[in-house]
Amino acid sequence: MAALSGPALAQEAVTTAVAAPTPEASASALADIRREIEALKAESAQAKAAEEARARRIDALSQQFGVIAGDASPAPPPVEIQRTPIRVSEAPEPGARWGGFEPGKGLVLMRSDVGEVDLGLVSYLRYLNQHGLDKSYEDAFGRTKTVTPREDFQLAKVQITLRGWLFDPRFGYNAYAWTSQTSQGLGAQVVLAGNINWTFDEALRVYFGVHSLPSTRSTNRTFPIWLRNDNRPIADEFFRGSYTQGIWADGKIAHGLEYRVMIANNLSALGVSAGQLDAKINTYSGALTWMPTTGEFGPGAGFGDFEDHQQLATLFSAHYTRSTEDPQSQPNTESIENTQLRLSDGTLLFANNAFNTPGRIIEARYQMLALNAAAKYRGYALNSSTTRAGWTISRSRASSP
Repeated sequence: MAALSGPALAQEAVTTAVAAPTPEASASALADIRREIEALKAESAQAKAAEEARARRIDALSQQFGVIAGDASPAPPPVEIQRTPIRVSEAPEPGARWGGFEPGKGLVLMRSDVGEVDLGLVSYLRYLNQHGLDKSYEDAFGRTKTVTPREDFQLAKVQITLRGWLFDPRFGYNAYAWTSQTSQGLGAQVVLAGNINWTFDEALRVYFGVHSLPSTRSTNRTFPIWLRNDNRPIADEFFRGSYTQGIWADGKIAHGLEYRVMIANNLSALGVSAGQLDAKINTYSGALTWMPTTGEFGPGAGFGDFEDHQQLATLFSAHYTRSTEDPQSQPNTESIENTQLRLSDGTLLFANNAFNTPGRIIEARYQMLALNAAAKYRGYALNSSTTRAGWTISRSRASSP
């Protein structure tokens, strides 16, 4: 010991200090470890015995199967059972699963290599009180008209839409149920409508079905992204076309430049049967939209800057609509189903004595031009429009003496 150097003594001292715990602590720790080892050995033995029992059972069943089936071939060797660790599958990519939500599509109900089904829902509640209005007014010819005020609660509208594609992503469909609760009892209170479409490329998609005429910005697929819930400015409501049946196309001509054109039956198909149409395809409508600064104007080119544009977004659009209209009455009746065309004071164009002169208009040509300009920036939006519309009387009939 006297011959050992200083470092060797230090190392021996450290080793002795680490490796020599108190007798009581060492015995307790060793007992715990020994019990855990025995428990693991017992568990392993049980698992091994269970695996061997399963293998023997498989072997016995295989031999029994060979005897019953008359198979003289030897039974297959025992199956070696391997343990496979269970792995949690990775989450699918966003938009590639069922039940997800995608803006513009809604809830993805089903998506596969043969089609897709998306669900959209639009609805709202409304309380209306019109008791502050005058109870009557005078039209342009001095005739007094009575106003019946309303005060009621309404689940004003429910629109349930199924959209997607079938067999080929280029073959799309859109089917929806639309209700207007304020029109309970009328023929168009509940509407089942939609369209099928085929996409050739970004510049051309062709549709067939029911759609709104692109006569103004509010009917050019901007619904329901409006400043007010399902409510247009009064002037827009007065001039616009409505929903009808026909064929239409849309697409992108260049960056930020889009179009939509439509050939249809009439200005509005709501409450009008096929037998009430004039048997002429003479309703045409088109829109050209230019978004020069950003190339877009938010989803649906809506009216409010809900997207909070950090760069100034601008929009300019022009709309033209032409249609030859008649009262769209039921055969052999004097009723008026065409309520789309009115005078500026609200008088129906096809009503008897509409102009306070004997007679009734039975055909008129409607033409309208609408120009729009709008801008969005950091949550603020500015919208402006000008509309010029007119009617050319094609046929009229004098009242009976």
